Amino acid sequence: MSIIDSIELDLPLRRIMYENGNYYSYDYYSKSILKHDTNFKIIDSLGARGEGPAENLMVRNFQPLGSDKIRIFDAQKHAYKVQGFSDSVYLYHKFMTPVERGVAISESLLLTIASLPGSKLGFSYYDLNRLESESIENINVLFDEENSGMIYEGKLLQEGKYVVHTSYFADHWFVFNTVSGELKVGSYRYEFENPKVLELGGGVMLDNAPELIADAFLYGPKLFVISNVGEKEYPEQAVLDIYDLETTNYIKSYALPKLQDSAPSEGFYIESDRIGLRYEDYLYFLQLK
Repeated sequence: MSIIDSIELDLPLRRIMYENGNYYSYDYYSKSILKHDTNFKIIDSLGARGEGPAENLMVRNFQPLGSDKIRIFDAQKHAYKVQGFSDSVYLYHKFMTPVERGVAISESLLLTIASLPGSKLGFSYYDLNRLESESIENINVLFDEENSGMIYEGKLLQEGKYVVHTSYFADHWFVFNTVSGELKVGSYRYEFENPKVLELGGGVMLDNAPELIADAFLYGPKLFVISNVGEKEYPEQAVLDIYDLETTNYIKSYALPKLQDSAPSEGFYIESDRIGLRYEDYLYFLQLK
């Protein structure tokens, strides 16, 4: 692995991604989605007046659609919309249930996550034409326990026919084939017990639960995980672990450099085995060997 280039970020950008020749990011302060050219120069913005999506910072709730539209799941309003960079809204749907995030399988079919009674994660298909929701039982059985929404809090990702959920605090991830309906459950390289839930002052919280992974992203049939569990040879460094989506098998790892006196907090795939990693307010571009 070698560093190709780096840039200092002038804005508090999060959830950076590369899609169809452009970079996209979320400006946390202005709640706007930005579009960048190949030199990372801002060329357009959506929701610049504070009308962008109110999102959970631990998930990536927007997907580029073509070159001028964005699919957005608004976690605060429990809504889904397709909006253009001209701020034109092409589709808006308000869910009747507390949908927090999701991905678009097609123009009319969504896969969503909602918070169910008992703070459980609930996965469903949602048909925008029929305005109907259908529970995905073979996924939901994995999270049929009290407070599973906290224990398995994670990231929902999509690549073609694959939808992947990676947990931050639990040794657990799954890949769901939206064409065949096949579900496979994977685990990270090292085994860990699930975090315990602590009742405190009438509420609940995770009890001393370390964040096992910082981020995850997909490319083709591969899952890339930025793991906070370092190699024995590099105990203070984060590690990029790669898994096969079709088998859930571990493939290989790269020890990630410690830069800006920190570990990377998020990453994304670019092309030709090049990736981007954000370290604090710097973005580094690296070549995998």
